[in-house]
Amino acid sequence: LSCFSSKFDTYGIENDIEAIKQAKNYGKIFNFDINKKIKLTKKFDLLVSYHVIEHLKKPENFLKDIKKNIKNKKYLIIGTPDFDCFMARFFGNKFRLLHDKTHISLFSKDSLCRLIRDSGFKILKIDFPYLNTEYFNKKNFMSVFNKKNLNYSPPFYGNFITILCQKNTN
Repeated sequence: LSCFSSKFDTYGIENDIEAIKQAKNYGKIFNFDINKKIKLTKKFDLLVSYHVIEHLKKPENFLKDIKKNIKNKKYLIIGTPDFDCFMARFFGNKFRLLHDKTHISLFSKDSLCRLIRDSGFKILKIDFPYLNTEYFNKKNFMSVFNKKNLNYSPPFYGNFITILCQKNTN
């Protein structure tokens, strides 16, 4: 929320009390468990769900619920690990994102796109953020070639996927 200008009304959903204390400096924060039904009374121009969906028991219910809170033809940005990316295939069980026990819904690019479309959204853009991050460096890149010396895969292009979607009007 801190990335948005004060020109915008910002809201967040959080269930961790410590995170709420920090986040409330940047917007109005609702405290509830998103594994349960989401009941908001407002419709939004943009909803951002970044590194949330992989933690949900029923991500299809989450998308169905939040669709009700997005205005027609407005936007959803969703980001999650891609559990079928190059590093996941190359490192197998050593793929770093498999070792977070809270990752319970694992998506590939294809399965996430299918879920998004089936939930009533049109995909406008797919991005794999990495090249413009601090993790894109020679050390991380070269570590890929030392696979046997690594406990886990290094950060790499394609580990995460971000999708810009638009709510269909039907």
